[in-house]
Amino acid sequence: MIYGWQHCLDRSILPNLGNKLVSEVGNGALRQFVEILTAAGLAPKTTVNVGNYEFMQLPLVIKEKQNRPTITETEISALLKNVNER
Repeated sequence: MIYGWQHCLDRSILPNLGNKLVSEVGNGALRQFVEILTAAGLAPKTTVNVGNYEFMQLPLVIKEKQNRPTITETEISALLKNVNER
């Protein structure tokens, strides 16, 4: 297991991202990194493993726990009743 992560670090991560500050590794840098891995012929599963959210310590996005305000049918009906015609 440790050998596998060390291999990922040595072969993929450090050569491509190792000289960047953490603040420089945003969406654009990660997108470019995935393109490099894909161009190198890595399988999609390997690419996912290299960019593993646990390894990168990224938080999981759980849709059920997200604040996603919605409007109900009753609220829409009430709004439409108060709309002035043109």
